[in-house]
Amino acid sequence: MRTYSDVFRSSPIPPPSARLTMADQLLRRASCLSSRCAVLSVTALLLAPLAVQAQTPAAVTLATPTTLCALDVTGQVTVSTPAPTAGLMVQFTSSMPAVVAAPLSVTVPAGATSAPFRIPRCTPTPQAVAVTISATANGGTQSAILNVLAPTLKSITFKTNLTTPVSFTGSATLQGPAPAGGVIVTLASSQPALLTPPASVTIPAGASSTNFSMAATAAVSLATTVTITGSGLGATVATNAIVPTAVPVSVQFVAGQTASATSTMPSGTSTVARLTLNGRAGPSGLPVTLSSSNSSIATVPTSVQVPAGDSVAQFTVTTIGQSQPSTVTVAATVGSTTVSGILTLTSTTLASFSVSPNPVIAGLTTQGLVLSSRAAGPGGFSVRFTSGNSDLVQLPAIVTIPEGATSATFPVPTRYTDAPRTITIGATGGGVTQSTTITLTPEGLSTFTISPTRVIGGTTVTGRLSAPFGHDGFTVTLVSTNPDIAVAPGKIAFTAQDTVKTFTITSIPQRVAATARITATVTSSSINTTSKIGVSAVSQSRTADLTVSPPTIRSITMTPSRVVGGSSTVFTGTVTLTGPAPSGMGVSLTSTDPAVGVPTGLNFVAGSTTATFTARTLAVTADKDVTVRAKIGDEIGGASTTVRVTVKP
Repeated sequence: MRTYSDVFRSSPIPPPSARLTMADQLLRRASCLSSRCAVLSVTALLLAPLAVQAQTPAAVTLATPTTLCALDVTGQVTVSTPAPTAGLMVQFTSSMPAVVAAPLSVTVPAGATSAPFRIPRCTPTPQAVAVTISATANGGTQSAILNVLAPTLKSITFKTNLTTPVSFTGSATLQGPAPAGGVIVTLASSQPALLTPPASVTIPAGASSTNFSMAATAAVSLATTVTITGSGLGATVATNAIVPTAVPVSVQFVAGQTASATSTMPSGTSTVARLTLNGRAGPSGLPVTLSSSNSSIATVPTSVQVPAGDSVAQFTVTTIGQSQPSTVTVAATVGSTTVSGILTLTSTTLASFSVSPNPVIAGLTTQGLVLSSRAAGPGGFSVRFTSGNSDLVQLPAIVTIPEGATSATFPVPTRYTDAPRTITIGATGGGVTQSTTITLTPEGLSTFTISPTRVIGGTTVTGRLSAPFGHDGFTVTLVSTNPDIAVAPGKIAFTAQDTVKTFTITSIPQRVAATARITATVTSSSINTTSKIGVSAVSQSRTADLTVSPPTIRSITMTPSRVVGGSSTVFTGTVTLTGPAPSGMGVSLTSTDPAVGVPTGLNFVAGSTTATFTARTLAVTADKDVTVRAKIGDEIGGASTTVRVTVKP
């Protein structure tokens, strides 16, 4: 049995305002007129359980009652009274969850009477549908209708691409996402011979557009409008694509097998430029206006005609020689479209500098030659010079290569020098310096050599004199510092045609090694100097040393090589030298055994290469071999031979 306190605890107590109102009503209806009865009645009523109404949804509203599924659908649920302290959970359902997914639930915050919600998913459908979104709480339910529209074809649009040929990027767009299976849009052209789209395109499920491309298939002389029609989902839309006349897309400069919009080339030369359109020229061809940003540097024709049906034309760019690097822009224009290429022109530079003849006889004038990298421009091309020795090589300060030319020659005077000199000279033009050397050789000898430079006395050596080409003839005097060692021939005459002379030097036999110096001298008195400048009275000498060695023993022989000891038969010995003997030259002889007796010495006749002697024998008791040796002074080794002395034949 429930007690009063149980009822009191289990029954919600209305707020004071509500209690007073209900008490007043009960007091008015009470049949008990006594104050006690009234108090008891009020108290009983205050302590009795009272019924309180639970919160339920009062309304469901949608911000966008109609949608294409591409839009974000939001709404609001409103409850009848403020939510309790813990809030009020409202649950949602969808009549077509496969199309529209309702949120599972939202919570109305404590004290609030509404809460927002969002439709998490909407799936496009081929046909329009009405979906009921219901909100439920505490057994109460409120609903709203969401009308989901079927997507329709919205537009066909194009972007023109100035490619070669002209192309278009098209886009077929729906008013909302495509349903499952996608949407096929058929395409058609009002002028298929000029511009043909694909027969159809498919917009994938969930997407609202797709792209396609098409290119102009024919050339037009005037801009032409082509209508492209798209049909799908029962709707047809159309848009215009304007096929323009071809316009330039590039100016390129041709170099061999390649072409580029930027190129570097020498000024003063010409090049071929290639103009390319983004499509073929129309039936009448296409005139293209050409221009140069600086016609004093590079010139082009005023225009070039691209033939009908072609997309390329070529023209010539002619540049003028420049002393400094420069840049010029070559442009091609059709209507409001201009394209250009950039040429960088290098200046004319000095390519080479030389003198000829080189070497040159000191005092004569040789000729200089300068070459430019290309034809000189207006005003010519100036070259400046420097000399490492301006006293001997006299260069002009400036030489100018004439306009249109690539070379210039000029005289280079030299002054006489008594010894060969090599001088560096330089030329500078267009920021480039070229250097070379010029060799001055005195009038007369260039070289003097002998070969070999070491001989055994009594033999000859060959001397060689050389003179530069272009001399006027001269005489060389040859003198030996010691005629007892080497004898020079005296004088050698060079005619104007001679550049080399050879002669013989005779060496004199020596007992010890000795050196003689041979001097070749040319004096100015022997030189024809009528064509020379700055010639001074000097002499020119060249020297060469010749070392003469004494002869050595080449061999010693004994004949016969075998005799009976003590008999009347004797040995005859012969000593041979490597060269003629000097006066008073002798050799010493020795024997390794008394059985063969030899003289202690042997003298040579001056100039001879051999000398003989006699060796006698003694009787021996047994056969023996005896060595006979010949030496010159302290000579190490010398020469020896071995003979045999026997007891009997």
